[in-house]
Formats: sequence, structure tokens, C-alpha cells
Amino acid sequence: MSKVKVNFTFADTINEFETGTLLSNACSEAGFAQDLVCGGNGKCGKCAVEIKCDGKRETVLSCKYQLEKDIEVIRIFNRADRVVNVLTTNNNLNCAINPMLSFLHVTGEDIMPDHCGSYEMKIKEKYKLEVSYHTLKKLARTASVDATDKDFNFVVFNDEIIDVNYDDDDALYGLAIDIGSTTVAAYLYDMTEAKLIGTYSSLNAQTALGADVISRIGYCVKEPDGVEVMQKKVCDTINKLLAQARERDGINTDRIYHTCLCGNSTMQHLFLGLFPKSLGNAPFVSTTHDTVQIKASEVPLDLNPECVITYLPLLGGFVGADTTAVLIGLEDDGNVRLAIDLGTNGEIAVGTKERYVIASTACGPALEGAGLSCGMRAADGAVQHFKINDDGSCELDVIGNCEPTGICGSGIIDILAELIRHDVINSRGQMMTREKYVERKGEDLLCERLIKLDDGINAFKVAEGVTFSQLDAREIQKAKAAIMAGCLMIIEKYSREYKDGKFRPEDIHEVCLAGAFGNYLAVDQAQLIGLFPDIPGVPVRSIGNGAGTGVQMYLLDKGSVKKCRTVQQNADHTELNFEDDFMETYFDEMTFKNANF
Repeated sequence: MSKVKVNFTFADTINEFETGTLLSNACSEAGFAQDLVCGGNGKCGKCAVEIKCDGKRETVLSCKYQLEKDIEVIRIFNRADRVVNVLTTNNNLNCAINPMLSFLHVTGEDIMPDHCGSYEMKIKEKYKLEVSYHTLKKLARTASVDATDKDFNFVVFNDEIIDVNYDDDDALYGLAIDIGSTTVAAYLYDMTEAKLIGTYSSLNAQTALGADVISRIGYCVKEPDGVEVMQKKVCDTINKLLAQARERDGINTDRIYHTCLCGNSTMQHLFLGLFPKSLGNAPFVSTTHDTVQIKASEVPLDLNPECVITYLPLLGGFVGADTTAVLIGLEDDGNVRLAIDLGTNGEIAVGTKERYVIASTACGPALEGAGLSCGMRAADGAVQHFKINDDGSCELDVIGNCEPTGICGSGIIDILAELIRHDVINSRGQMMTREKYVERKGEDLLCERLIKLDDGINAFKVAEGVTFSQLDAREIQKAKAAIMAGCLMIIEKYSREYKDGKFRPEDIHEVCLAGAFGNYLAVDQAQLIGLFPDIPGVPVRSIGNGAGTGVQMYLLDKGSVKKCRTVQQNADHTELNFEDDFMETYFDEMTFKNANF
């Protein structure tokens, strides 16, 4: 097959590809992967690339552009490797320090066998520990009756020695990782002191192949090696964070011996290399819900091959291990809490560790900016907060203090709330035209921002080149209705089935918002649009990266491991679509009840 040349002029590199190759694949192979929000279906426009072909400059969608001639790539507008704001902050870890991973220093004399005995027998008798096959092989070459003064540093996981190192090499590390659909956050600990060494974060490289879990499942089904590609993408992301630990903090990552991970159901499948097709269609079944424990040698990670990798259990359907981790991290005081994790998918839970009613809501990625006309992730140029003043003028808070180029999740909620508050959007979600607005309110600075896009859609001009359209409002309207309806339904079910109908929303101790979106949004704005319940007397608290908190606790404390099992056993997963009143509740919550008309 013939080949064409692609000159990436911004990087001064030239690569050859087979004729017919999609430009998006060429960009990815050349090391310039893009953020394919719609999964390469030509719908989101985020893969726009400025090219030059036959002397003509034009902007094309790379996921649809096939290479037929030599071209120059002048500019890639949305690189997947750009810096994004990743939430890594957590609540204080409310747990004891009693990890599964530990360190035992012995000398050759300590493990010297009796006459005609064995090293393994001596270790079992003296330390009550099993010895792995890998450790036996190393001992066979190093332990000697003639070197009783030799030092041995045993790496112990639960009741088994999984490795042995020598002399002064006593470093021992553990790693906790929250794999999000959008971002990955990792927490590295010195396990001999239970000390946090560093926190590392990055955009999940899988975003180059799709913004949401459905598009990634579709990629795996469509491409013969799709699962392997997706697994490599997320492992490459983690390896990138491990490289940061080596370069920034001087860590010998070969001494990481326990890695705990959490993530949603699709992230579990893709990290473990499990074919996810069954997750993408009803009845939405997983390969396994249980805790999965493997060795690092079974996945493409730059870790010690004997490192134990633990993926926390799922709770059912699309309620994954990230929700399990959030619930591990909540206080153990017997108070009923409503936990809401607002990410690419919405997971909600109400109760205590003794009984949680849980559900997921198909709110889509709109709350993170995906699929909206000017939506973007929380990176430089994103409008993150927005306010309309009494005189109609507008105030913008832009990440990076630069010119706005789009709107991220928290900014989207602010804009919608402000448009409702100032009568630009009514209770049905309809955006006023300039003429209708002037008829109701008169001319002011605000009416000048009411425009029509080229396709005739009503829109609000946030800034030059940045708009919020009627279609954007509809997407948020559907997402907020799904989340609110889900919250109301699981509260009602918890009361009906576990509290004899005597539990009221006012009896909830607090509402806990987990995840980056929940951390940065303005609670009053979110409640104004009806994103989640506004219950009199019930406070709302952001718990930061709640999944990150819980997975760290799992790494550090056997008590948290026990709590994890309790949460898993006592979780009542609810499929909202099967609830009798869900659709009625959903359509009722489609309205903006705080609108003035």
C-alpha cells in the first residue's frame, strides 16, 4: 500500500502513514493524541486540526479526514496531553495505620535451619509466615550456612513473604490510585512510616479515544485490539505518574509492593483487560464485582513484578469501585448521609455502612463540558465561575487568568443558574430571544448578549467566541433531572424498605459531594437549577476526591479493608429505570422550579 507524509510543522517532525489512515490515528501514532470527546464520531468538533494540503490551508475534523496526499499539520487545537486541573485533595484520612504490606528485617542466623531442616520451615515456625515461590528461588541463591551475618529484608503481604531484598535496601512503598474516566490521581506512601511522599495526577490517556465510558466500550467492540489499546492507554498514564515519582522525588519505584486502585465499572474492565461489551447493553452486567488481586507482572506497569495489585470491588451496574472508595472514606458515626459523586457518570448513595441504597444516573458527560458547543475540561482558558450583575454586566473567572476559550463544568452551572435568575431561561428551559427578553425586561446590557448562532439556535454570548446555547441548556436540563430524580428515588426507597417509611429527607445528616465537579461548583447555584436536593437544615459538604480518600485508607488500614467488605455486602443496588415512579419523577424534575416564569 502506498504511503503519504505528514509534516507536523509545530514540532518539526515528519512521519509516514499508509494512504487512507485517519488523521486522528496519525496524530496519535506521532505522539500528538487528541481529546476525542465523541469517540471519533465527528459530532463534538474537538478534534479540529489546521492543515495545509496542495498549498491550501483549512481546518478539518481529524477523526473523519483520511490521508490521501502529503500534508502539513499546522495546529492541533485540543491535545490530550495538555495540562488540566485534577482534583487530588482529600479529607483527613480517618483510619488507623495497619496496612497489609509490611517489612521484616532478619539475619542469616535468625533463619538458620535446624539439622536437615529447611529455610522455609524455620521461617514458618519462627515468624508464622508463608513463603512465596519467588522468595524461595531468591533464598536458594543467597541464604547460606556460611553467611549467618547476611541481612535479609523480607517484604510481607498479609501472612506471606512475597519478596526478599538484601543489605541496606529496606525501602518499601505503597501506591493508591483513583482511575477516573477523565483524570487519574495517584498517592505514593512510604509504608515503613505511613508517610505520604507525593501526589501525582494526569489526564487519562483514554480520553484520546472517547470522552465517556459508552464511547470507550464502543471502541473495544469495534476494534479487534480495542481492549488491549485501552488497557495500554491507562497503564501508560500510570507509568507517566511513576516516572514523575522517580524524577521528582527520587523514588525507586521497583520498591512499590502494593498498589490499590478504584474506578468505575468500565475503568475496572479496561485496566484489567476485560472485554467490556456486556457493560454497554442491557442488562449491563460486569465480568466480576468482587475485589480483584493480581501481580504487577500481569499488566503493563513499571512496577516490581511481585507488587500486589488490588482493584476494589464494584457495587453493581455502573456503580463502581470509585463509589465503594467514597463510602469507605465517609465517617463511621452511624449518621445517614447522601453521597453524590458527580463525574462523567453520576453515582449516588444514601444510608450508613450497615445499609446503603445506591444507584447510578445516566447524566452523560455534559456536566464536565463534553458534548456542549463550547464545553471543555478544567484547563487554562475555561470559564469556571460566572456572575451577572444587577446592571446586566457579566463577571468571568477564567482558569489561568487568560482569554476564555470555553466553559468547564462549574462555569456551566453558574451560567445556567444566572440565566434562570435573570429571566433569560424559563421554567421549561426555553432561552429567550433578544426580542422576547426586551419585551419582558426592556433593553439593558444583558439583552446585547442574546444572539442567534449560524444554525438559528438561540444562544447567550459569554465572551468573544464562547457561547452557551439553547441546546446546551437542554443537555444540562436532562442531566440535572436524572441526578435529582435518582436522589429522590433512593431516599424514598431507603425510607420505605429499611426504615418502615418513617425516614424523611430532613433526617439526613448531610449531603456529601465527591469528585472534582462537586468540589468546584457553587452549591447555591447547583441547588437553584435543581441539580441535587435543597433540604432545609441539611448541610452540603464537599469531600474533595472522596474516591482518592477511600482508596488510600484501603492501602493503609486493614480496618478499612474490612469496612470495604461490609459496604459491598450491604449495598442495595437499584436500577432506577425499573422503579415504578422514576420516569414520572424524572420528567417532573426537568423543569427549573426556581425560575420566575
